[in-house]
Amino acid sequence: MATVALSASLYHLKQPLENLGYEVFMEDEITGPVGIFIYSNSGAFDSLQTTMQMLNNTFSLNTIDTSKYKGTLLIDGSNKSIEEVDYIIKNRAYGPIL
Repeated sequence: MATVALSASLYHLKQPLENLGYEVFMEDEITGPVGIFIYSNSGAFDSLQTTMQMLNNTFSLNTIDTSKYKGTLLIDGSNKSIEEVDYIIKNRAYGPIL
């Protein structure tokens, strides 16, 4: 299952995502590349930019098999239900839930 990182403001999503089988880290616990980063678009661009810099630094400092790394999907978790977030993760794209 995918490795997910959450911004601190979305802590309430941690347990539901773990219940769905995802490995979940808070942004200050990231030690390597993550497949999905869920942030809150609260108008704090500096926070997202800082997190992206941290993800880039973590990626460059770790030796990973880049053939398996597909990049980090960024998801704006603002006002999304756990079902919507799960759909986005599984489809690696935003779209309607059918």
